[in-house]
Parts: sequence; C-alpha cells; structure tokens
Amino acid sequence: MVRARRSLALAALLAGSLLAAAPAGGAPPKLLAVTDALKGGANVYVDPARKLGDARRQELAALARPDLRLVILTGAPPPATKRQGTADRILADAGIEGTVVVGFPGGANIATNDASAAEVAAARGAAEGKKSAAAVIAAAGALPASPPQTTTSDSVTATVDDGDGTPIWTWALIAAGAVILAGLAFLLLGSRKPRRSPLISAARLGVQTRSSSLGRALAESAVRVTERNDPRVSEHHAAASEAVAEVRADLARLDGPPALRRANETLDDAEWQLGVALAHLDGTAEPPRPSEGRPARCFFSAEHGLASIEVELELPGVRTVTVGVCATCAVGLGRGEEPEVGIVTVGSRSLPWAAVPTWFGGWGWDADDLPLLRYGGSLVFASTTGYAGRRPDSLADEPASDGTELAPHDEPGGVGVSWDDDAPEPGDPRTHP
Repeated sequence: MVRARRSLALAALLAGSLLAAAPAGGAPPKLLAVTDALKGGANVYVDPARKLGDARRQELAALARPDLRLVILTGAPPPATKRQGTADRILADAGIEGTVVVGFPGGANIATNDASAAEVAAARGAAEGKKSAAAVIAAAGALPASPPQTTTSDSVTATVDDGDGTPIWTWALIAAGAVILAGLAFLLLGSRKPRRSPLISAARLGVQTRSSSLGRALAESAVRVTERNDPRVSEHHAAASEAVAEVRADLARLDGPPALRRANETLDDAEWQLGVALAHLDGTAEPPRPSEGRPARCFFSAEHGLASIEVELELPGVRTVTVGVCATCAVGLGRGEEPEVGIVTVGSRSLPWAAVPTWFGGWGWDADDLPLLRYGGSLVFASTTGYAGRRPDSLADEPASDGTELAPHDEPGGVGVSWDDDAPEPGDPRTHP
C-alpha cells in the first residue's frame, strides 16, 4: 500500500512538472526558438499556436528568401515583453543579413540592415491596416528583391603566436610571402577584369523588377483567394507564387540570354496563372494560355499587362500570325485605331516592345517586319516605324556604360547568334518570317 501511494505521488509530481514546463495554450514561443529556426536556414517561421491555411503558407514561402525572413507570432517572444522592437531583436540575435518582417495580430514589425529607409517606409505603408500574416505578405511584396552581390576581400590576417613558441617574425615572413605569391598570381592571370555586358545587367534588372511586381500582385490578391476558398483558384495562385519564388531564387545565376529567356518564360507562366486566378475571382473569362515560346504580355506593350485576347495580324503576301493582346488593344484594333505601342531602350537602340529580344521578355520579332503588319487592312505600326531598330541620335555613337564596346551578340536584331545555345529551330513559335 505504501509503495502504491509513493508511485501515485511520484506520478503526480512528474505530471505537474511536465505541465509546468509546457507552454500555455496560445503563448508565443521563446525568442531563442525563433532565432534558432532562422539560423538553421528557415526563411519562414510560424508560431505553432497560429493556425494558417495552406494557401497563406504558400504565399509566405513564395515571398521569403535568404535576405528576407518572415515570422508570424501571436505575441512578444519571451524574454521580450513588448512587440515593438521584436524584429530588431530577431535580426540581431540570429545574425541575419537582410530584412526581418514580424507579423502580430495587430500589425507588422520590420527591421533591416539591408533595405533603404524609403523601401522600409513603402513596406510599412503596404502593411498598414492589415494584421498578422496579411500584413507580413503585404510588406514582403512591397520590398524589392536584393540584387546579387559579390563580396571580395584582399586583407591578410596573421597570427601572432600559436602557443608553441613560434617567433612572431616567422609569421610575418609567411604573411609577406603570401602577399607576394598573390601578386604574382594576379600578374600571371592578367589584371583585366572580365567584361560584363550592360545588356545582361539590364535584362537581369528587368527580371528582378518584373518578379517583384508579380510578388506584390500575388500578395494583394492573397486575401481574396483565401476568402474564396476555391481549390482551383488556390491552385493557380499557388502555381504563380512558386514560379515567382523560383525566379527570385535564381537571380544570381542569370548570366546570359538562355538563362534570362527561361526566367522570363517562367514569369510568363506565373503571369498567366495569376491571370486565371483573378479571372475566376472577378467572374470573367480565363485568358488564353500562351503557346510555348510566346510571351504572356500584350504584343504591343508590356505595360498593358496580360494578353487576354488572341488576334490575327497579316503579313501581306506572306501569312497571318496569331498574337496575344490586351482587351483595350483588341477593341481599338476592331475600331480601326492604331494601338498604343511601348518603346523600350535595349542597349543603344529604341525598339517597339514586339521587337524586344525574348531574353528581355519581349516578342523577339524582326524590327523590319513590324511596319508591314496589318489588321483589317490597316497598318498596325504606322506611327512607330521610325523607332524600329534605329539608334536614337543621342546614343548613336555612345559607348557602353562600362566603357567597352558592345560585342556583336549584345546587339538586338539577330540576338542569340553567338550567345544563345537555346536558339529556336525552324518552325519554333519564336521564329518569324
């Protein structure tokens, strides 16, 4: 009997200690748990007490990246007692380079050692009036993706004493020898820095800007998608989010036309997926899915957005071609009006959007063909033929921004001859007469 009582007492004591150690229901996790998760490589941390749907979790995963960590909490993580400053504590304690956005039931808290004050202000403005996950998604969508950074160091650190009695001057000689060897290697390999094409940089910036814009659109529509609770809408929205996240993760590796073209094609699919989701939310017809190798944005200008209607244009004496246009351009063509044509500077040339290279996200048409295009017998590019493939007078003889001349493969019009190992074969949708 005594032994049984002791066993019961011991069991009660053990249960009491376990209950005391367990966090109270709904209590926020400790600060150490959050920072440990982020140190371990997690880009998103969600408080176990916070219930989030799959769609919302996918949105967070699509927007997060190594330089932008997203955290959802139910309250200030102990030992912190106030929500204000939580993001700063996490940023410092986790040793993160970049930005941390923390969402609470009452709003969002942002800390950064990377983004500018203007960018943070824009993020806070986007999150204003929103709560928890919605505030975090809005803020993250407003923060631009960081450009790839390369850090170099030419400093030399010498150990004064390793504890075994080695004289200090020995280490000084070793350090000096290392510097001399490094200098000789530099002379042998040549001092000229590898030339980086300004066109590649411009195309990469275009991909970065486009992915950030799509990220914001996805963030702004996330609440509507969640409220609709339609599996098909959620599926398209999630597919768009995954595509944008994939491109953002690959930004640093976009080093040539083939990679840049694939990135733009991935964003074309994301643009269409998002367009389908929005069409279902708005009760409108689904936009046609672009065929392989054909951009998703309007044939006449990228600023017109997603091409929602297909039209046939005529190349007199050759054939008709099908292109995607926005609703406004489709209506204008039907009325015999000339569409508004976007003009894009590519290197030292001003080109209609339809003639911009595919690795810039454009349609890649030969600029000489555009003045011939007709719709219903009327010229389509009547007032823009002066731009097609011509250099602006102010840039005609101007060298590239890095002081080097552009190589032949950097010039639009025939782009891809030297660079592109993914050039279209005859019959490919990207090949035009």
